[in-house]
Amino acid sequence: MEILLPGRLPVMTLRDTVFFPHAFLPLFIFEPRYRTMLQEVLKRERIFVVVNEDPEGSDDELPCPVGTAGIIRLSHQNPDGTAHLFLQGLIRVKILGIAREEPYRLVDVQPLYATEDRPPEDLLKGRRRLITCLNQLDRLGEPLEPAIAETLKKIRNPSVFCDLAAFAVCSNPSLKQRLLETLETGRRTELLLSWLRGQLADLKLRRKLQGSLPDDEVDSN
Repeated sequence: MEILLPGRLPVMTLRDTVFFPHAFLPLFIFEPRYRTMLQEVLKRERIFVVVNEDPEGSDDELPCPVGTAGIIRLSHQNPDGTAHLFLQGLIRVKILGIAREEPYRLVDVQPLYATEDRPPEDLLKGRRRLITCLNQLDRLGEPLEPAIAETLKKIRNPSVFCDLAAFAVCSNPSLKQRLLETLETGRRTELLLSWLRGQLADLKLRRKLQGSLPDDEVDSN
């Protein structure tokens, strides 16, 4: 489904934070520039972009080339001027350039849509493989948060499932950014599966080496 976005949007650049379409991101707004941004966004489309800070950028807070535009679903203003809000991801966007810096940053954006690079039955197989890995992590003591697990159970779309799973479980910001930038659903699923299988192998080895010791005494084994 095509999403109509303004071509220029406010942006929040955050370190080690990779936001995905369909995901929910809680944010605490306290910096003066973002307070101003929030006040103005709430008067308009309620949309702004969250983008990861480029770790290889030569300047502070230089954004990565791809982020996610999100819509504010809930905002609570605190007496001290700070705010708590929930942002829901709408769509990937390519950052075309920085339009201005003050009083908060605006960027020119281009919407990016996920593509189906495999037959539908193959994409569904990839979704089932992701479910298998997530179930195995659960059995090894690394469960998803209950709300996220319940949400994933209801999602049939392989692209949406992969995005939410990546947002929920991937702890590697560099890989997470790569997953965000990978528009091909099949390829994105393969990348996440490879990482999950590596995590499973590490957990199984840890459990084997740990033996019967509790987690806080594993170094004694």
